[in-house]
Amino acid sequence: MSTRAKEWVGVVTGNREAGGFHVLTLRLPAAFPNAPAGTFLMLSVGHEPETLLRRPMAFYDIRKARRGTAVDILYAIVGKGTKEMTALKKGTPLSLLGPIGNHFSKPSADEDVTVVAGGVGIAPFLLWGRQSTSAQRKRSRVLLGFRNRSQLPIAKDFRKVGVRPVCAVEGAGGDFRGTVVDLLEQELRNSKPDRILTCGPEIMMQRVCDAAMKKGIPVELSLETKMGCGVGACLSCVTPYPKRDGTAGYALACQDGPIFVTH
Repeated sequence: MSTRAKEWVGVVTGNREAGGFHVLTLRLPAAFPNAPAGTFLMLSVGHEPETLLRRPMAFYDIRKARRGTAVDILYAIVGKGTKEMTALKKGTPLSLLGPIGNHFSKPSADEDVTVVAGGVGIAPFLLWGRQSTSAQRKRSRVLLGFRNRSQLPIAKDFRKVGVRPVCAVEGAGGDFRGTVVDLLEQELRNSKPDRILTCGPEIMMQRVCDAAMKKGIPVELSLETKMGCGVGACLSCVTPYPKRDGTAGYALACQDGPIFVTH
């Protein structure tokens, strides 16, 4: 079930570059909820025509701060809006709508879960790791995929919350040379997790689902798509999604997702 969204105003307290990624930190009121991993927010990033609409962003981290709640957003430069985000200075107020959407399931104490994430798709899993218990983290495998070794420093954030990721890099420099799906397929030769959680490029997630289907493993995937409002009014995030009986259907990523489950 989707989380009911509310409008908030946050203040920029940090905006760091992190190995090809960027992490924007906002200070929000103490009343801001500890949103479950997988939910997202719609962030206002500018007032020009090209940046007027809010941008959908996953929660990278949420934690209590001295004067409210600190929220981290992981992003990469993919267009004018994200380019302008890199210039945001401390003290800048930003409007946001959130938390929005449903979330990843929390693993049970005896469940083996594998996380497969690529690029900016790693964003929801830092919060997922923070919100998991120590026992749950020990039973989970977190596979992160990067295009090159310059992106590897972001993995330090995961280690700080007790997650020990295995990093796949398409070039040299990581724990595994190749794509994160190559790494998953290697692991599935000798193991069968109870569930796979995934977020990243659509082609990557399709390959994850194909690999999981061969072994009968359910997948929770976070659908990344363009959104105009985040509340189901503009219909810009309508996406094909098969019904339970296998027939064709459609879903709103912002209201029915962003997490969808395959069986």
